[in-house]
Amino acid sequence: MIRFISILLAALLLLSCSNTTPYPALQMSTYEGETIELDNETPLTLLFFFSMSNPVSIGALYNLHQHVLDDEIDIIAIATQVDRPPNVAIIQRKLLIPIVIDNDDRISPTFGGMQLTPAIKLIKMGEILHSQDEPIDYEALNELIADNK
Repeated sequence: MIRFISILLAALLLLSCSNTTPYPALQMSTYEGETIELDNETPLTLLFFFSMSNPVSIGALYNLHQHVLDDEIDIIAIATQVDRPPNVAIIQRKLLIPIVIDNDDRISPTFGGMQLTPAIKLIKMGEILHSQDEPIDYEALNELIADNK
């Protein structure tokens, strides 16, 4: 009986030490009409939240590929609900990553919300591995990406 309790306590301790946070399955559409599903089978993906009204987040979006060193990671840019589609269209033409507009403000709350833009959420298999608002520590982010491939 003592051994069973010890094993149970050890399992609970390991679960409580996890740095991940689960998120519910979510379906969203890109500006260009592509459907993206995020669920417990989603591979390593970086969600990059930005706002058209924040020049720093727009600059960070354009330079994202210079900072994220792994070309194999999926990146999705998410514009805030106040961003207008015509403005997002201008950026979409210049980027190779999909952009989603959070029109009904359901994406950000699903991932714990955000206080500032730019903000990132690193997700994998239904879990949030890392969450950070501006300023983004790309060195730490690249280490996390390398560790979770």
